[in-house]
Amino acid sequence: MKRFSEFTAIGYAVHPDRKDVRVTIEGVEASGGVLSAEADAEFRELAATADECDISTGYARCWWD
Repeated sequence: MKRFSEFTAIGYAVHPDRKDVRVTIEGVEASGGVLSAEADAEFRELAATADECDISTGYARCWWD
């Protein structure tokens, strides 16, 4: 996401007051524009290990269970 700012993380955070405090990233997505060839290639490489993947014009999402 540092190199490709069009991507955002999907996930959740557990509050610091709990013993199991954590931030979990479950997926990555981009929407609203066509990805560059470089961003598309990097996303496809990342998504190769995902449990779910959806790539279409103007939208890309991958998710791990």
